[in-house]
Amino acid sequence: MTQPSDAEYARKLIGCLDLTELSDDRSADKVDALLEKARTSYGQVAAVCVWPDHVRRCATALRGSHIHIATVVDFPGGQQPWEDTRHEIGLALAGGATEIDMVVDYQRGPEDPHAITYAVRKVKEAAGGLPVKAILETGMLDDTDDMQLLAGAALSGGADFVKTSTGKVKTGATMEAADALLDAIAANGRGGLKVSGGVRSFADAKAYADLASEKMGEDWISPKTFRIGASSLLTDLIAIAEGGESNAVQAGY
Repeated sequence: MTQPSDAEYARKLIGCLDLTELSDDRSADKVDALLEKARTSYGQVAAVCVWPDHVRRCATALRGSHIHIATVVDFPGGQQPWEDTRHEIGLALAGGATEIDMVVDYQRGPEDPHAITYAVRKVKEAAGGLPVKAILETGMLDDTDDMQLLAGAALSGGADFVKTSTGKVKTGATMEAADALLDAIAANGRGGLKVSGGVRSFADAKAYADLASEKMGEDWISPKTFRIGASSLLTDLIAIAEGGESNAVQAGY
């Protein structure tokens, strides 16, 4: 099979991007700037991912498109009271959210994986069955065994994706973590991967996609099973899609 050019690959990855704005100041202006970028000359991103209080703004702006509206709950710590999480889910649903990214209690998870399964199941039910991405904060876990344990527990609870990071800790996505989560998905027989946290360049994104293709098959690289959560990455993907060169700094693996 002929290998796609970098430009073709970049266009494909744009369609797998969860374009993200989760700045601590929760600025509406930043969300508006994000929305202006979501539909590109090379196709639409898979989703925008914003705080719950910006969901309605996004749903209004993107009406008529096929772009999903993702939001975060129990973010970024994964330890807030259930009533607070349920309130966030209700706010998101009322605003028009179509996907939920939840943070699991990764500090408790390795000792009590059943708690992760239960928490994911509750979010999935409260969200009315919408796709749920479980954020594992892999950079805070001790080893790949813990990563696979939490991923398996989340998938057992009904998570549709397992996601590497909130992007709010020092260590975000790594190839080691992505490899471990892909193994957990394969063992579970279902689920997708969302890579998030420090993915800024086409080279980074391609490396993760190549890994997923190698382990899961080329057809697996689609927004149904593979997502990349990022903000600045889109600029680099567009540059490559246009036949230009990357200006982003590649992560070290």
